[in-house]
Amino acid sequence: MPTVYVYAPVSGTVIRCNTSAHCPCTDSCPCGGCYAIDISASAGTQIKLYVNYPYIKSVYWEEDTSGSFECCDGANVPINLKRAVRVHLYADYNYGCYIGWVLFGHIDPTGRNIQNGNISSREVGVVGRVPSGSGYSCYSGPHVHMEVAPSWGYAFSCGSGVTVSIGYTAIYYRSYSTCSV
Repeated sequence: MPTVYVYAPVSGTVIRCNTSAHCPCTDSCPCGGCYAIDISASAGTQIKLYVNYPYIKSVYWEEDTSGSFECCDGANVPINLKRAVRVHLYADYNYGCYIGWVLFGHIDPTGRNIQNGNISSREVGVVGRVPSGSGYSCYSGPHVHMEVAPSWGYAFSCGSGVTVSIGYTAIYYRSYSTCSV
C-alpha cells in the first residue's frame, strides 16, 4: 500500500496546529475538522509544493479569493489574507487516481500552474504581504497556512514551537490502495 507525503513548503517554526480555535480556510470542515497547521515565514517567501514523487505525478490547481475555500473571510479583509490555493493530488499522469488535496492559505497572487511530471519542489505562490499587527483577528502576521481533509493525518507530532525544514519535514501523510501506482 503506497503512502503519499506532503513535506514542509518553507523552513520555519510551527506557530499553530489543528485546534478547535484554529478554523480551517475551507468551508468544508468545521473548526478542528481539517488538519490545519501554520508555519512562520516572512512576507514574500516562496511557498513550494513538496511531495514524494513518483507517488504523486500530476496536480489540479484551484485558486480562490471569495468562494468556497477562502481564508480569513470578511468584507474588509485584504485579498492577500483571503487568497487560498488548493492543489489536488493524483497518483497517475493526466489526473488519474485521485489521492486528495492540500490547501495553502494567506498567499499573494500566484499566476502559476504546476504541470504534470515531477511536480515536487514547484512554486505554489508567496507568503502574503500583510504586516503583523494588521488588526485582523483571523491573521497573526505573515505565515503559511496549510490544511488537508480528515482522510489524511499528521506525519509528525504537530505542536507549536516545532521547527520544520523545507522539502524534508513530512507534514502530512496518506496511505491508499484504490489504484495501482
